[in-house]
Amino acid sequence: MDLPSPSRVKELGGPLHLPAKVDSPFDAATVRASPDPERWSGYSLSIERDSSTTNAEVLVIERPKDAGRVIELAGLWGPLHFVSVSTNVVMASSNLLRSAAYVDPVLPGGHRWTVVDAKRSHLTGIPAAYNAARKSTLAGNASGYWNVATRPNDIVVFLHDDVHLLPNFELSIYEQVHRLNGSDVDAHSWCGIAMAAVREHEMGKQPAARGEWLEFGMTPLSEPMQESAQEARLVPDEAMIVTLRGSSGQFDSKMSEFHCYGADFAFSCLAADKFVHVTDTFVASHKAWHAGGALVQYDPDFTVWRQAVDQVAIARAGKFVTEKWMHTLDLRSVDTTACELDKSILP
Repeated sequence: MDLPSPSRVKELGGPLHLPAKVDSPFDAATVRASPDPERWSGYSLSIERDSSTTNAEVLVIERPKDAGRVIELAGLWGPLHFVSVSTNVVMASSNLLRSAAYVDPVLPGGHRWTVVDAKRSHLTGIPAAYNAARKSTLAGNASGYWNVATRPNDIVVFLHDDVHLLPNFELSIYEQVHRLNGSDVDAHSWCGIAMAAVREHEMGKQPAARGEWLEFGMTPLSEPMQESAQEARLVPDEAMIVTLRGSSGQFDSKMSEFHCYGADFAFSCLAADKFVHVTDTFVASHKAWHAGGALVQYDPDFTVWRQAVDQVAIARAGKFVTEKWMHTLDLRSVDTTACELDKSILP
């Protein structure tokens, strides 16, 4: 599948209509006046505290200031490899293109991308497709790059087809991977980076969500990590997982369900004494799609979304993961956002 030119991608994304600053309280249900992330070509996001207004947190949208740093890191790490699995290849491919992943890439030829057709592929389940993408053995089961030379330190980004990358994705992903890999503390213990996660909590206490992302358009959800990754023992939501091609984190090809492979990935990291971190700046926006394929900008129809979720499949996947890891890891105090473990069978 040929990629359109950067100018064509910008045209598809629409004109830019961006305020210099958007005040956005974190407890707001929706932020209707905010721009669509698909139209943020050339802009980045950050959180600042406004000391003049009781130290309120505000979302700041601005043009990137350090393109040279992106080029430097891209030269060290090579192109990013994005992988999605979808029953709608056109939608998934369009999402990757429109979400700024291929607008003016800093590398000649751009980043690698792979979209696996869940309907036509002979692969059973998302984990099997992810494993094949990591090993570059997808053959004819995907669009995009499916047969490329691989290195253990290639950065691979696994995305749901309703996750939209923001224009600062390159610098954000490169910087965090480079920082973790160069840290005396984290270099040999980090295993992946997730958009969102829930840390391990003590019995009787509510779990704490961690991560920085935009939910369903422009509602910013930010929970900076206070604990170290080792203390937090994070279990990621599988909406976005960044890892290295040769990482210790593994996806189990025996899992055929849509759910819980993020938890399984995290537990494989923990079993190897490694940990999953979360994004430390905004990288992506998670949007809901109506059943008819229309993209929801604001006020998504959660009733339709919940009805479409197969609760039996979730329970089945949760039991699979629990049975797999309950004799290797202490799962009694582990909770996740995307996988309900079957704690009734724990020893």
